[in-house]
Amino acid sequence: MGTKAKEAIEFTGYHCRVERQDQGLPTAWQAQIIAGLAAGMTQKEIARLRGVSLATIKALLNPSTSG
Repeated sequence: MGTKAKEAIEFTGYHCRVERQDQGLPTAWQAQIIAGLAAGMTQKEIARLRGVSLATIKALLNPSTSG
């Protein structure tokens, strides 16, 4: 039927289905951030683990303030 199986990621012990953002599911990058928060990590810990700045994590979590 042409239906592509949704991809799943695992991060910090949490599993999440991911897809394109316009499909209503988080992207793999967003799912990793959400999983980190669900695991009780701070934004700073997530940023360090992902190798990005704290500002990048904050912008992802509050898109209304970016741009």
